[in-house]
Amino acid sequence: MLELLEKSKTGILAWVGKDGFPETRWMSPGINNDAVVAITMEDFPKVIDLEKNNAVQWMFQNPELTEIVNVYGKVQIIEDAGYKSEILEKLSKNLVAIWKLKEDGDFVVLETIIEKAVYYDTMNGIKTLVKFEEE
Repeated sequence: MLELLEKSKTGILAWVGKDGFPETRWMSPGINNDAVVAITMEDFPKVIDLEKNNAVQWMFQNPELTEIVNVYGKVQIIEDAGYKSEILEKLSKNLVAIWKLKEDGDFVVLETIIEKAVYYDTMNGIKTLVKFEEE
């Protein structure tokens, strides 16, 4: 399942916005130690929303839409310089849009600790739930 996340290179992040309605954003995340990680600017509205309610859902899919994974978890907003540098290096080849949106400013890492994932094999009608245990 995590292989699909790594191969897709893009995903949709969903969270609860300030008005109580769902918000979604296309992002370029990766996997780090069984967590979904992404970079965003520290002053983007989603950071404020996630500080208030850190429950999120990610959706990843292959180009043919024959495999889809929904990942559920809690986001941690990480500002540690060393960790940010590590994640930036890991994700940099897929990051284009964020720098076009905002060239200056500081970024944070959104690290989603995965609680469960649902894998869909759309061609075979298979749905598989996987729960992740905390260590």
